[in-house]
Formats: sequence, structure tokens, C-alpha cells
Amino acid sequence: MDWRAKVELYEQIRREYEFGVGSIIGVARKLGVHRRMVREAVRNAVPAQRKKTERPAVKMAAAASL
Repeated sequence: MDWRAKVELYEQIRREYEFGVGSIIGVARKLGVHRRMVREAVRNAVPAQRKKTERPAVKMAAAASL
């Protein structure tokens, strides 16, 4: 899911929570998302960025030193 689509989904979740169903479990069932995502959307208007993990290139380390 790209960034813009996730922001729009968060907005839809917040609207549904505030003006529609009104419960976390109800919004999750209606929109087909996890309850954790509904809680995140209610807490923050913008989704958190994914963390980029730094991983060493183990297989290339031997060849890179030559």
C-alpha cells in the first residue's frame, strides 16, 4: 500500500470512528483492517514511516575487500 492510500485509509477510519460505528472493533470489521490499525489511526492522523534496517552485506564483504 503506498503512502497516499494509507493516509486516505487513516482518514476514512477516523471519520468512521467519530461519526459512524463509533467502536474500534466495529470500524475494523466494517473496513476490513486490524484493530491495531484503527487504534493507530485514531491516535495519529498520519501513519508512521517504516523503519529501514541497516544490514551488512555478508556475502559481498569478502569480495569487496579484494
